[in-house]
Order: sequence, then structure tokens, then C-alpha cells
Amino acid sequence: MNSIHRLRRPLVILLVVILLTGIAAVYVATRIYWRPLVTEAAFETAYAAGDRAGVVDLYQLALEERNQAPEGSERQIQADAVADLVEKTIASEAASRFDKIANGAVLSADDRDFFTIFDTLSTNALLDAFVAYTYKYLSGSYSDEEMRHMLDETLQIDVVYQTYGRVENEHDAMIAARPKIAEAEALMAASSWLDATRKWEQLQNDRSMSHFTLGYIEARAEEARENLLSETIRNVSFLLEQQKYYSARELLNVILPIFPYDAELLNFNVEADAHLPKSFSTWDLPVDHIAVRPLIADAEKAFAGNRYAEANDRFLLLAGEFQAMLKALYDNGYVLVSDDAFITAGGKFKAFSIPEGKKPLVLVFDSFHFAATRSLAGTIDRLVLDGEDGVTGALIGDDGAVQPIKDGDAVSILEAFIRDYPDFSFNGAKATIAVTGQYGLFGYVLNPAQAILKNEQRAMNGMAPVLLNDEQIEAERTDAKAVADRLRLMGYQFASNTYGDLNLPDVTVDAIREDDQLFKAVLGPFLGELRTFSYPGGRHVNTVSEKTSLLVQLGYSRLLAHGTIAYFAYGDGYTHMDMNLAGGDALRNPTATRFDRYFDTSRIIDYAKRP
Repeated sequence: MNSIHRLRRPLVILLVVILLTGIAAVYVATRIYWRPLVTEAAFETAYAAGDRAGVVDLYQLALEERNQAPEGSERQIQADAVADLVEKTIASEAASRFDKIANGAVLSADDRDFFTIFDTLSTNALLDAFVAYTYKYLSGSYSDEEMRHMLDETLQIDVVYQTYGRVENEHDAMIAARPKIAEAEALMAASSWLDATRKWEQLQNDRSMSHFTLGYIEARAEEARENLLSETIRNVSFLLEQQKYYSARELLNVILPIFPYDAELLNFNVEADAHLPKSFSTWDLPVDHIAVRPLIADAEKAFAGNRYAEANDRFLLLAGEFQAMLKALYDNGYVLVSDDAFITAGGKFKAFSIPEGKKPLVLVFDSFHFAATRSLAGTIDRLVLDGEDGVTGALIGDDGAVQPIKDGDAVSILEAFIRDYPDFSFNGAKATIAVTGQYGLFGYVLNPAQAILKNEQRAMNGMAPVLLNDEQIEAERTDAKAVADRLRLMGYQFASNTYGDLNLPDVTVDAIREDDQLFKAVLGPFLGELRTFSYPGGRHVNTVSEKTSLLVQLGYSRLLAHGTIAYFAYGDGYTHMDMNLAGGDALRNPTATRFDRYFDTSRIIDYAKRP
């Protein structure tokens, strides 16, 4: 009997436990499923009525329901939406109230009540706002008086005081730091990321900085570093695309110590080194310049007995001669460089690095235009995109059809040569193209006045007119812009050869100024800002200070004329450089023209095709 009683007691206890568990489950289920659904409307009603305690209760209910409802259920989703709405609304109002106080309002009793009741919900917004205004003060865009008011009022809020009360004691240190910070901020405003990064690093090591100020400096330093890295990646990538490997490595040498473990920069450095010679030398002498006018692609046409045949023979090269000239220059140790390598933006000469054992050379495509008279010289009629990220010459038939041709122009020939002999171009150097404006750009008409001039020239030479309406001229402008942009990407630079093909020794200063204004108005949108000026016909005014001073005022710091030696002359804000014109005269008279120092001209001139 006793044993039966002993068995019943645990059973009763078990039944009680089961009963209580069931009651608890029913209670929870009742709490979750039988109570009214917490809604956004209920919150909005309580919030609009100013029932702050009611808002807190609704928020607590929403949190409880979000945690207890089955995952993904409608009730959980609804509760989550209500909790999110409450948090965002209270945070927004907290920030708004802080803004008013920071901008001159006094902390009111209602503000105190709001921040007390919604202490948890408003904490992040308050602390973020406090940091934002203190950083605004450090940056110089918030006055000392405003900062003092903000501290006096907002540090009365418990959570702000508990977190940032020390800032009141750091105020004097902040005042002392602001002028130093202003220097760094000026660099940031100018997007001078490298200098800004260095300045912020200097301030990070300044022991006079307070704890809060250091937080601001570190945040701004990181922003500067991020911008510097992004800018460097863009710039180095562009330099490598343009085969400017030396410039890329120079930039990386400056930046890699700041980001020594950045994989992308390290890969860039490997790529640049792979294309550079092992050793360099410093060049501090004048640099040879060779000028080449548009090439004769059709010798039969150029020397057919027209009135330009003699000039064509004297001053122009055949396309094949240009090809042979490039190979001879390469074999004799010349390497193409850009004027940018040794002439500063202010027109001063500077020594520069070149591959060991090489001689620098600047190539200038001079008097670069395709007037109707050039057609009689057997040149191409225009430059066109070649469909392979390059540019080539083209002929225009009597029916207006454009026919691209290979190896008939200096650009496509030079590009082909550099593909075969990439080390002929140092640091991506190609050629400077000196444009004469009145004849259009690269064979394209840019305005009605140029169309009229073109047809006048065609009529003088017995050629049929080319009639272009406004829509067709606009299409020509579009094509000209595309060619200019592509040439720039390929590494070519542009120069002014004047708009009207002026003979500068014979014209007035006012005429030069007016011509340049026209050049920039018509060709500026296509060529951009230019620093190089090529005297038409090579006839310089280096001894006429009034005219050279004007050219400098107009933005030209590199002045190119004709001569037979590597001659440089220096003036206030400019360097005058002579360039040797390659043509029939130069090839036939190598001693007089000093072309014999470049190569054996007898191996270049094509007597079979010349008169």
C-alpha cells in the first residue's frame, strides 16, 4: 500500500508540471495571438497626441512581439515595421531639437522631458549630432560663440554629458588647434589629397591635440587617404594606358610609401618596371626638334607639274621617306620625348631623365592642315578613326565617299612604328601637332566661314565645290572632336600654328591678339588649353619683345621656330626652341641643313619618286 502511495506522488507532481506548462503556453499564445495587433496607426495617434508614455509602451509591445512571434510571420513583420517607425521618428525629432539648440535655442523643459522619456531612443541621434557640430567647429564653419552656447545647453542632457562631458574641458585646446586644422582643410577643399594626407599625419603626431580633436583629425585623415588612393589608382591606370611608364613609376614612388601593401598599386609598379630600361641618364642640353608637314601619299599627284610641285618637293616628305626616317633615327639612338619632360608650365627648362645611351628628340607635325591646296600635294584629305582605337588618314572621292588608307599619314605611320619598336617612344611620347585653324581641323570644316574658304580655294584650283548645310557642318564638328579626343588619348599634344597662317614678323600686336582669340573661339572646344605656339613658316619674333610678351600673356610658354640646330633661348615665361624642317631640301642638302647629324639622308630620300 505504501509503495502505491509512493508511486502516486511523483505522478501527481508530473501532472501538475504538465498542467502548468500548458497554462503557460496558453498564456503566451494568448499574449501573442489574442492581443490586438500593434500598428503604425496606433503609434501615429499617440505621437500626434503627445502621449509620450503611450509611445514608449507601444514600442515595448512591438519589441516583445517581434521577439516572440514566429520567424517571418505577419505579426513579426508588422511589429518590426512599428518598431522601426518609432525609432526613426524619435531619432529624427531628437536631431531636430538638437539642431535648434545648437543654432541658438535654449534647452526647454519640454526638451528635457522628451530626452528623458525617450532616453534610449534618442541617444544615438543626440550623440551623432553633438559630434557633427563639434567637428563643424573644428573645421572652422561653426563659431566659438556658437560652440560655447551648444556646450552650455546640450551638456545638460544626461546622456550627452555622460559621453562627451570632457569636451568642455578640451575647449581651449580645440581653439588652439583650429588654425592648424584650417591649413589641412584648405588642402582638402583644393582636392590636394597628397598634401592633405601629409598635413593630417603631421597633426596626428601633434601632442598638443586633445582627445576629441584627434578623433576629428583621424577621421579627416582617413578621408584624405581614401581620396588619395582613389585618385592615384585613376592617374596611374591612365598613365599606363598611355604608355607613360616613367611618369607612372615616379608617381608610385611618391605614393607607395603611404600605401606600401596596396595590391593594386604594387601590381601597377611591376607593370611599369617591366616596360622601363634598367638605367637612366640626365639630359641637361637643348633637345633636337624635327618638324614634319603633312606627308605626300600620292607622289604622282604631288609632282604632276602643278604650281605647287616645287614647294611640295622642297618642304614635304613622302610617306615612305618618313617611315625610313623613323627607322634611321631609332637605329642611331634617338628616342621620342615630350616637351613636358623638360619645359615647366612656366616656360622654364629643366634637366630630365632619359634611357641610358639615348638621345632625346621631339617630333612636331607642323603646319598641320588639309586645305584644298594640300590635296594637290598628294596628301590625305582628313584623319578618321580607324575602328581599332587609333587614327588613320583618308581620301575623299569626287562623290564625297571617305576611303581610309594606311601608311599615308604621319600619325598612322608613327603608330605602326612604335608598335614594332615600343622603346622609340619614351614615357608615351608621340608628337606635337601644330594646327592652322582657318582650314578647319584634321580635314573637317567647323563653321560656314571655313566652308566658304575651302570652296574658294577649290575654285582657284579648278576643283568642284563641296556644299555643306548646317546639319552636315555639325556632323563634321562631331567627327573632328572624336579625332581630337582620340589623338589626345593616344599621347599626342596640340599646338597653335595661328588661325590665319600669320606671318608674325609682318603683322601688328593687335593682329596677333585678334587671331589668337579667333583660334581659341573656334578650335578651343576641340583642342583645349594650349601651351605651345609654332610660328607659321618657322618665322619667329624672338627679338621683338612686345610680340613675345604677348604670346606669353596669351598662355604660350613654348615657342617653336625653324632652325638647323638644337637651339634654345630663354625669356620671361617662355623657352624658344628651334626645329629642323624635314623635306626634300633637308634630304638633298644634309650638311647645310645639319640633317647629317641624324642619319645618312641618301638612304632616306626616294629619288625614284621625286623630280
